[in-house]
Amino acid sequence: MIKHMRNARRLRGLLIPFACLLVWAAMPIGCGVAQAQEVEIENDARLEGYGEKVFLDGGNTAMTWAGFSGLAIVALLGLFKDAKRSHLD
Repeated sequence: MIKHMRNARRLRGLLIPFACLLVWAAMPIGCGVAQAQEVEIENDARLEGYGEKVFLDGGNTAMTWAGFSGLAIVALLGLFKDAKRSHLD
């Protein structure tokens, strides 16, 4: 009985690497079957009517300041990690 369990455990130990090897060896076979084909499109309907470039006048730096403020808040939160610790201990 014990010898049978050892054989089963050894077989299970060899079965997983063999299955992985089999899947790895079969990958190149399946990869060549489903390849995308390039389709030439003369006119893209999404871009019709957009011949001229559109942009906003007078941009500002609000998002830059918001980003720096958020970064500063994240950096300063590390100083208040634990009330029993002093800053940078």
